[in-house]
Amino acid sequence: TPPSEAVRALEELLESGEREESPFQRLIEEYPQLLASTVVGHLKTFVIPQQRLGAEHVPDFLVLGISSLGPQWVTVEIEAPRHSMLIRDGGLSGPARHAVQQIEDWRSWLTLQVAYAQGGSRQASTGLGLYGITNTVPGLVIIGRDDPTGEPQVARARSAYQGAIDIRSWDWVLRHSRAQASSGIHR
Repeated sequence: TPPSEAVRALEELLESGEREESPFQRLIEEYPQLLASTVVGHLKTFVIPQQRLGAEHVPDFLVLGISSLGPQWVTVEIEAPRHSMLIRDGGLSGPARHAVQQIEDWRSWLTLQVAYAQGGSRQASTGLGLYGITNTVPGLVIIGRDDPTGEPQVARARSAYQGAIDIRSWDWVLRHSRAQASSGIHR
């Protein structure tokens, strides 16, 4: 389980009305357990902040879960809670569409550079050492706050990316962090 101080810090940051993304980035870097539960049921989970993918792509986080089945990766793009997930007609908001596009751009880069991404180690110049990552890596966008009146529209918007890119609120991260037990979390 994420430490109680991590959950408390996320609650306080959300309730403060913070409008920028960077404090949330720093909070997850300090308490990776808040994000590690997005890949569950693994022997070990690693949260890698701002891993460069070539010169132009920098995911906010890569989450790696290791189990007896091998590595499972999730790319994560965070947006500030001030951004809405949806627009009035139930479609994705501009910031949500932009975040989804970033994940799709990372996948395109991986299509061309998968050998480099998987090769070597993070310290070696022969590759990034992201063993097992592929261009079909699932994505997670974290944006906005919960809006109970918009849940049917949120479900429809998510279904457009079902199985590929999940779109969740910061309140979901908070609820999920409270509920998850984690083992083997490493920074």
